[in-house]
Amino acid sequence: MVRSASLSASKSNMGSDCSYTAQFRRNPSGYRPGHNTQVFGSRPVGAAEFRVAAALLAILAYGVAYWSIRAGKQGVGTYVMTGFVFAMLLNVILSRGRDPRLHQYAPGVVTAVLVNLPVMWYLLLRIFREHWVTWPRVLLAFAAIPAAILLLILFFSG
Repeated sequence: MVRSASLSASKSNMGSDCSYTAQFRRNPSGYRPGHNTQVFGSRPVGAAEFRVAAALLAILAYGVAYWSIRAGKQGVGTYVMTGFVFAMLLNVILSRGRDPRLHQYAPGVVTAVLVNLPVMWYLLLRIFREHWVTWPRVLLAFAAIPAAILLLILFFSG
């Protein structure tokens, strides 16, 4: 039994709509031009909101780096900084893996790949080579800090 092509995807959440299914076959990423692809919130993020978020993230990064310097090797601040560096590296890897599926350029790709990726990789390499952290404890930071950042995003996005 074939459903009408005019049936909307919202009424057919299992994807049995012919037009929706055909669109998905042409573009398996699920991205549909002209449709809202945002995950959080009810509207796109504006330039001013992005600047505030970027400024807060930079202030947080400087604060965590200062805390790490003051705490010294294997201090709590160092583990928090290592988790923060890992979260930034994870963000580069995961978001850059998403961009080709959207079939469009996403702002920040060049900066992320040419600046953030090598710098974060280098920082993690130095942190481990110079024994600023130990493996069993850093795994907790690798899980907790990105999760905390994600919770902050969810909290502030409404």
